[in-house]
Amino acid sequence: MKKLILCLIGFLITITGMAQVSAKKDSLLRLLQHAKEDTDKVLLYISIGNVCEMDDKSEAAHYYDMSKKLSEKLNYKLGLIKYYSNYTSILNEKGEFDSALLLNKQSLQLATIMEDKTILGKCNANVGNSFNYIGNYDSALYYYQKAATNFEAINEGYLLARVYEMIQLVYQKTGRIDAALLYGKKALKELRMAEIFIY
Repeated sequence: MKKLILCLIGFLITITGMAQVSAKKDSLLRLLQHAKEDTDKVLLYISIGNVCEMDDKSEAAHYYDMSKKLSEKLNYKLGLIKYYSNYTSILNEKGEFDSALLLNKQSLQLATIMEDKTILGKCNANVGNSFNYIGNYDSALYYYQKAATNFEAINEGYLLARVYEMIQLVYQKTGRIDAALLYGKKALKELRMAEIFIY
C-alpha cells in the first residue's frame, strides 16, 4: 500500500510539474505574438527555448536559432552569447562536444570584445567545460583558471565557487588529490561567504 501511495504521489508531482512547464510555455508564446523585433524578443526566444528544452530538444533548438538570427540582425552580441551558451547544452547532450567547443570559442571571442567580467568568466568556464567533456583536462584547467580570475576581479563569490568546484573535479579525475582538496575547500569557503552576503 505504501508503494502504491508513493507511486501516486510521484505521478501527481510529475503531472503538476509538466502542467506548470506547459503553462509557462503558453504564457511566453503569448508574449511572443506581440513582441517587437528588438533585444527583448531575443531574450524571449531564449526563455522559450529553455522551457522547451525540458521535453523537446528540437523545438528548443528552433527557438535558440531564432534568437541567433535576430541577434545577428540587430548586432546584439549578448544575444549571440546567450544563443551559444544555450545551444551548446543541446550539443553536449547529443555528445557533439567538438561542435560545442567551436561555438563556445566563438562566444568567448564576443565576450572579449564586450569587456564584461561576468560574461567573460562564464564564457571562459563554458570553454573549460567543453575541454573537460572531451577529456583535454589541461586546457579545461586553463580556461577554468581564467574564469576564476574574471570572477575574483569582481568579487562574484557564487560563480567563483562553481568554477573552483569544476577545477576540483578535474584535479580529482586526474588523480591530483591534494589540489582537488585545496579547490574543494576554496569552493566551500566562497559558498559560505556568498550565503552570508545573501542573508
